[in-house]
Amino acid sequence: SFLQGRLEDARQAYEAALAAGPADAGMLVNLARVLSRLGQVAEAKKIFQQAADISPRVVTLYPDVAAAVGIEQ
Repeated sequence: SFLQGRLEDARQAYEAALAAGPADAGMLVNLARVLSRLGQVAEAKKIFQQAADISPRVVTLYPDVAAAVGIEQ
């Protein structure tokens, strides 16, 4: 579907941006959100945990993503 294609484009863009520079918690959260919507929940959880390691506040700032990947506040 169109949405699936757009999510895949977003995933590739976030991965390229993260590969080009230092890890950014916000970008990691957005990548986790995209991966979750693509059904790649285990990978999304790993990425979200990386964001939380950089900035623990992401768990409370993005409760929707935390819940989607199975991380409790």
